[in-house]
Amino acid sequence: MARRGNKFGTFTPDNVLMVILGLMVFMYWMCNSSFIEREHKSLFGETPPTTKKLMQMAQTKPVVILVHAPWCGFCKAMMPEWDSFQQSNPPAHVVKVNSDEHPHIAKELGVQSFPTIMGIPRNGQRPVLYKEPNRNKEMFMQFTSTLM
Repeated sequence: MARRGNKFGTFTPDNVLMVILGLMVFMYWMCNSSFIEREHKSLFGETPPTTKKLMQMAQTKPVVILVHAPWCGFCKAMMPEWDSFQQSNPPAHVVKVNSDEHPHIAKELGVQSFPTIMGIPRNGQRPVLYKEPNRNKEMFMQFTSTLM
């Protein structure tokens, strides 16, 4: 009698049914888990920030944006300087966007690497990319003053 199947065993209707059932349970779990439906909380409240909201914020004063990734070593190294800058009450809205939680913002802003720092000048003009190699509080303040 010829053996059906492969080195892992034979295929019987019960085995196939169990595999299908297992896949269905896995797919149900993935669709209903926090992995897919993660809550996004930001400084804007319950909804994630949008570029439209950032442009609206720039109507009153400039917006300085840091787009970072939590796994990025350069981002981690720069974060103490950024937090110090943010706590110094600069004359601009300061926004930190986690690209893993809000990939649509990174995409809309055209982010290609991390960290990306940009500013939206007052009155909602076109965003300006921060190109300075030094990433410290003083340089962030200087960049903010160019957006006024």
